[in-house]
Amino acid sequence: MKREVEYYNLLRTSHTHAHQHKHKHKKRDGKIPVVVIGGFLGSGKTTLVNHILSDSPENSMDVLVREYGEIPIDDMLIHLPPKRLHVFPGVSMHFDRQIMLYGYMDRLYEEKSDEIDQLLMESSGLDEPEYMLKLFMLGNLRNQYSLASYINLVDAEFAHLNLDEYPIVREQIAYADVILLNKTDLIDPTEVRGIIERLRGINGMADIYETSFCRIDPERILEVNAFEQITRVADAKMKGKEAKSMDPIKTVVLTETKAMDKGKVNQWLEEVFHEEGMKLLRSKGFFYFSGSDYKFEFQGVRTSFHSKAEELWQEGEQRKSTVVLIGENMDETKLKAEFANCV
Repeated sequence: MKREVEYYNLLRTSHTHAHQHKHKHKKRDGKIPVVVIGGFLGSGKTTLVNHILSDSPENSMDVLVREYGEIPIDDMLIHLPPKRLHVFPGVSMHFDRQIMLYGYMDRLYEEKSDEIDQLLMESSGLDEPEYMLKLFMLGNLRNQYSLASYINLVDAEFAHLNLDEYPIVREQIAYADVILLNKTDLIDPTEVRGIIERLRGINGMADIYETSFCRIDPERILEVNAFEQITRVADAKMKGKEAKSMDPIKTVVLTETKAMDKGKVNQWLEEVFHEEGMKLLRSKGFFYFSGSDYKFEFQGVRTSFHSKAEELWQEGEQRKSTVVLIGENMDETKLKAEFANCV
């Protein structure tokens, strides 16, 4: 499972009509919405969990804590009744930690799905985000849980140092839907802009907020609007306002206004995912396909891929395809040419 490649072919995507009124953060089709909270050591993950819990209605959220130590610590700091706090140590010399977490979440759903409305998952500071996010595209979990957002915290005081020294920090930022630049009260305000520009250079798609003690309205971060995010970064690209990356990881935006061919897109995606030397971390996008009135949304984590078509293009809305790729050593010119050939 650790290196499993799982494709959900766009040609096989079934149509499901969007509900007129969606209740944010509630179960849909029996799936438990999950907010993953990540970030390097000391960035403030437990503080954010407690802040979200304090602002939420009673009994509306459960918390899953990822621990690597033999004696759990973080769960002792979370302000929640024991029955709603689930601790997964994930320490084993014999089993892959992703397989262990998969099994734990599968059992948790089978035993307590009727009792859990939402789940916050606090990851370890050393967790690789790829393995956390890929879980929601695999096996039973893709039918049991839905990823509402991946929030990544960045310690403002040591942001540049951590980015320079630890590749895992850059990857955590690259995979994020939301980035909280936390502890901004500990640095000079003039330094904040430079850090944000660096974060934006790595991940041009994520929403970025400045915080102290993780204080932010949870409604702004618990569920993201992928279409709005992708549209924003595409508009910035067209206006030449996108941030330039100081790091190996960068964001590439591809846009096409002509209707695209599903078969060509599927072939192109497979080639992109398997291309030797390309280190694609995360991908998101929307496709406008010839012969269809549905907006096809997709998300990818490395080579795992999921797509759906649940919303119609609205009257007067410009139909176009936009794809955002985040990764290392990507040939933007080549990608643009290949994307344009999918019409």
